[in-house]
Amino acid sequence: MTAHWSLEHVLGYLRTLSSTQRFIIAKGTDPLEQIIDDLRTAWGDAQQTRNVTWPLVLRVGIKGSEESPKE
Repeated sequence: MTAHWSLEHVLGYLRTLSSTQRFIIAKGTDPLEQIIDDLRTAWGDAQQTRNVTWPLVLRVGIKGSEESPKE
């Protein structure tokens, strides 16, 4: 999956991840604060958009189905 995002969009997405939220609850701090300066340096102009790519994995099934899938 690919999106065209600014740095702030990437940071916003990372903050929505359940692992980030669990860290914040457990530790009381945002883990992105530890790397945000490095990300900004690596990104360059924060307003510049870049292609961001990550794998898309789907788990598909039929809930409650007792039949075996047909080949």
